[in-house]
Amino acid sequence: MWRTKTAWRSFRRLQESGELRLRVLFHPPVASLPALIQRGARSGAGTPWLGLGGVKLFLDGSLGSRTAWMLEPYEGSRDRGMPVVGEREADEAMRAAAANGIAVTVHAIGDAAVRRALDLIERLPRVALPHRIEHLQCVHPADLARAARARVVASMQPAHLLTDIPLVDRHWGRLRQRRPRGHDRPAGRRVRRPGAEGLRRSPPERLAAGGEDRLPGCGPRVHPRSRPRLGDVGPAGYAPAGRCSPSWAGGS
Repeated sequence: MWRTKTAWRSFRRLQESGELRLRVLFHPPVASLPALIQRGARSGAGTPWLGLGGVKLFLDGSLGSRTAWMLEPYEGSRDRGMPVVGEREADEAMRAAAANGIAVTVHAIGDAAVRRALDLIERLPRVALPHRIEHLQCVHPADLARAARARVVASMQPAHLLTDIPLVDRHWGRLRQRRPRGHDRPAGRRVRRPGAEGLRRSPPERLAAGGEDRLPGCGPRVHPRSRPRLGDVGPAGYAPAGRCSPSWAGGS
């Protein structure tokens, strides 16, 4: 907990001094949920530079260590990885978060973990920011359509497309690779990726995605190719201080 508080306070100090040059959407660990609820924190609260995302919890491990939780055994093994938290415990934490206006950010790499994440997220009410599944590396085809219907953010890291290909070959198997992975989607289905929810709800992600957009009430649209350099952007965003007041900004 002290690390979470220290990180948040450090970002706050950088923002207050005008030195924060990277937009931050902060996802504290699920262990901090009771304190967040007690403080009345809500996902999306903050400023255009520093905002509260969702609470982070883990459903499984990693592909390289073969602890990612799979529907079928790993290649040449009877092992399917492992869930790192029970369904009831995860369900209670996620329901408590959503009931108090806090989104969930769920680590799920194996296809069984992704399915469990969707099972749990589908039961939740929507809050100011969409719920997220982090990594989403191995996905059963049927679950991509579910993710689209649930409007979850598929928070994938492009670097994994290159660095994890040998691991996918070795552990998940070439036959299963013919299924869609997290970066694929069936025709006609739209899976929300980071940035798809728009600046009004999650400015750091939309800006990182390079889309043409603006903060509500913050002047004209700025195309990615003509945007000011990072060093030219002040702590209030792309517009002069005092002109930005997005609807999601609450107490910091």
